[in-house]
Order: sequence, then structure tokens, then C-alpha cells
Amino acid sequence: MSTNGGCVQRFLVNDLDILYPETLLEINGQTKKRGGVPILFPWAGALENYPQHGFARDMEWKVIDQESNEILLGLKDNEQTFKIFPYHFRNGLKIELNEKRMFLSVSCF
Repeated sequence: MSTNGGCVQRFLVNDLDILYPETLLEINGQTKKRGGVPILFPWAGALENYPQHGFARDMEWKVIDQESNEILLGLKDNEQTFKIFPYHFRNGLKIELNEKRMFLSVSCF
């Protein structure tokens, strides 16, 4: 498991990967990231001179707690984020799995 980037990259049901794999694609001369289930923070969409969909999907998240079928990850402000987003924040991402379902809950405070 990697916590590099707030993005669920893989989910198997009956040994079938049901998510489009995270990949980089060339679209109209630009490299775009596609696939998985990314966490878009602090904005979704494009803002001029800022990373599309924010920065959370590209940062290292910290494992806060982990059990057999769930994990809690955290991301908080730091020197790198203040260069783009000059506000304090703490995010939590809880992912719960069972045989056929994945539940994601995101908290921002």
C-alpha cells in the first residue's frame, strides 16, 4: 500500500479490478492524470496558475489508524501547501472495504 497521493488506485471484486487504473495521458498536448478515485482538495476543477483539482491527490498522506478492513489517513497543512493555499487545514480520509463495497468518507477541519 502506498499513501503517496490521496487517490484510491485499486479495488477488486471477485478478483476483477473495477477501477480505471491511475495513469498519465497526453490530451491536446497536455499531460493529464486519469483514473482511480482521487481526493480533490482544496478545489475541484481548474484555477489559473494553480494545480488542477488542488494538491491533495499528489501529496503524501499519513496513516493515522488501520484495521483489517479500514484505514484512516491524514493530511495537514505544511510549508509546501502554504505556497499554494495559505490556510491551515487538516483532512481525514477513511476508507472501509468489504467483499463488494468500498466506502470513502472525507473530513476537513
